[in-house]
Amino acid sequence: MGSEKLIAQVNDTFRHEATTGTKLSMPGIIVATRRVQALPDTVKRAVLEQIRAYDNFDDGDDDFPDEHGRGQFSIGEQMFVWKIDWTADPTGIVIPESERPETFFRVLTIMCAEEE
Repeated sequence: MGSEKLIAQVNDTFRHEATTGTKLSMPGIIVATRRVQALPDTVKRAVLEQIRAYDNFDDGDDDFPDEHGRGQFSIGEQMFVWKIDWTADPTGIVIPESERPETFFRVLTIMCAEEE
């Protein structure tokens, strides 16, 4: 499996687990801007559902669409953006092996498009 395809698979797994509240099979967290956090619970649930179901990676908005690490969508009039960044464990204790992208610490960031 090519590295981009493997990264996409790992990003998709992380995105699905993180947005369903499933126990994560890899290290990572979800963060949202204050503006997203202030939205009504029904809208926040809809945002998570849109991120979980997202599959429009060829929309030209992502520099690395084959890695499935970024997307945008609208709910009503509001446009949202999400992205997955990954790095070595932020504590600096564990340095993952580059051939194992599932060992990298992932951060799923959710924001309103105008905050980007």
